[in-house]
Amino acid sequence: MWLILGVVTVGSSALLFALHAMSSESKNLQYASFSRTFEAPAVAVDTVIIGRSYYVAGQTNHCLYFGSGKTPSRLIEFELSSGDTVHHVLSLDGDVYYRSLQVAVDSPYFYMADGGTPFIYRGTTETRQAHLYRDDFYFSKLLPYYATTMAVVAVSHNENTIEKVVGQDKPILYRDILEEQGEGTFSTDGMLVADHPVRRLVYLYFYRNEYLVLDTAMEIQFRGNTIDTISTANLVVKKTRNNTYQLGAPPLIVNKGVSVDGDKLYVHSNLRAKNESVEDFERHAVVDVYDLSSGTYARSFYVPPLGEKNMRSFVVVGKYLYGMHDGQLVTYRLNTEDIISRIIRNESEHLLKK
Repeated sequence: MWLILGVVTVGSSALLFALHAMSSESKNLQYASFSRTFEAPAVAVDTVIIGRSYYVAGQTNHCLYFGSGKTPSRLIEFELSSGDTVHHVLSLDGDVYYRSLQVAVDSPYFYMADGGTPFIYRGTTETRQAHLYRDDFYFSKLLPYYATTMAVVAVSHNENTIEKVVGQDKPILYRDILEEQGEGTFSTDGMLVADHPVRRLVYLYFYRNEYLVLDTAMEIQFRGNTIDTISTANLVVKKTRNNTYQLGAPPLIVNKGVSVDGDKLYVHSNLRAKNESVEDFERHAVVDVYDLSSGTYARSFYVPPLGEKNMRSFVVVGKYLYGMHDGQLVTYRLNTEDIISRIIRNESEHLLKK
């Protein structure tokens, strides 16, 4: 039986977009103290309507899955080779109350979870029926990988922490992975992603130029930096009467989105470089590419808008970038030869410096 009671709250990507909209329009143009190496922009080759409330919920080598923040029971499967979409209806056992429901897919399993209630339901994409899996810990972000393993971001003593959950075992807390700057909630907020098939996890901070690369055992491989100069989160945080924290002013967002494909890290930056015109920067989404083997910057490219709509979220699979523009999914072809040649040159320079 499917019956959900309650109100859906926005997910992290929608919340980030709202924060960006409320922030000063010129704030992200003021930090042009670095340069980008631009190569060929992404080229749009196809467009399909997905829906404004949809977000990327998972992927395989053959398809992308999109969950809906408005109607969580709806799951869209997008076939990469054909561009066709298959619509699924998910169901849960019994009646469920939730505050903010997120859907995550690690095929053949899908998860429907609310970290504030809390609960996690799990089912298979074949049956589309989910059963209660866990309801004994709180979290804000969920990333399933392998058959029985999940990485979650949770809040412990007003600090964001990363935890690993295996089967029905007690979550393992890794308190030292995320490094706070003044306070532990907003200054450590970010995005948790993985490559596919999963070999490494990456945590990219929203408000500073830093990312962490972890292996699947949650061991830190290295801490890397994006090419901008914002090493300290530009935040105004106020303590409330009930000893919680809230933002006292719109934050400066450094990184808006992230995707990992193989050894490449793709970062949707919110800061203009000094060799970019204001017009080009505001009209396009700019993506910076990093080599995860050496931690070096490779290059940047523009993602063109769809009409007047800029890209809000994206995922990279092979030589294609799939970008969401106000409910429409645009398939872009990347100049992968430029990416590979740039990474090879950077690796050679890195070895020569040793």
